[in-house]
Amino acid sequence: MRNILEDLNYNCLHSNNKSLLTVVKEREGLNLPLVITLDDGRKLRCERMLRIVPARRAAFLGTLESQSVFVKLFLKRHQAKRHVRREVQGYLLLKELAIPTPKLICAYEALEGGLGLVIFEYLSGCKSLKTIIEKAESGEESLALLAECVRVMARMHEGGIVGLDPHFDNFLVRKDEIYVADCASIARKHVGQKIFFKNLALFLAQLSVSKRELLVPLTKIYLAERSLPCNESSITPQLKNIERYQNIRLRKLYKKVFRESTRIAMSRSFW
Repeated sequence: MRNILEDLNYNCLHSNNKSLLTVVKEREGLNLPLVITLDDGRKLRCERMLRIVPARRAAFLGTLESQSVFVKLFLKRHQAKRHVRREVQGYLLLKELAIPTPKLICAYEALEGGLGLVIFEYLSGCKSLKTIIEKAESGEESLALLAECVRVMARMHEGGIVGLDPHFDNFLVRKDEIYVADCASIARKHVGQKIFFKNLALFLAQLSVSKRELLVPLTKIYLAERSLPCNESSITPQLKNIERYQNIRLRKLYKKVFRESTRIAMSRSFW
């Protein structure tokens, strides 16, 4: 099978599991390390499962030869190809604007059973924005880091692209540099400013109550970065948008607790 970055035609890869699709979907019986042989003969070793959404996708840490890598496996047979291409297209959009993101090493559209595979470099020593913000001891510390993220978002928006899932976990921090992760959520948008303001509001809506005083300065930083009017008439509507999306986030959270994943296992019962 050829790397999708070189050729969109594909064959199959081979693994050390007789039924890779079954064991990854069911999780039970998956022997780690999971070893996959790439078309060039290199061995991909998936050594630690980070997360699995049953029947959808799984994420691993592993090694490709001697390089540490982050691996995504897409499990839905008829959707894997689309998911892999989204990862590649999002990555290329970020590189086009010189937005820092982990290097995409290779991507394949079909493993045995129709699985998709993407392999990124693993950024050692990095932490998610969410982890750092939650542990920040002062508003000033949070403001400095969030300001850099807002500037990255402003650069993306000026270039006509958005991260459709601007979750704090999708921003990685290493040595004060911000990296955008989750390439699959990156898309090009040319429908005016509304989509970009919504994207910013979704991002800022994740701030806790104790950090709400940062909303106005962060909004001002974004507007200034894009050379947009920065006054009460432009800031007030954005604050209302943020409040609206905070309420939407709560409703989605209630629904998400009923979805099984490695973080959540929920059983419905009524009596």
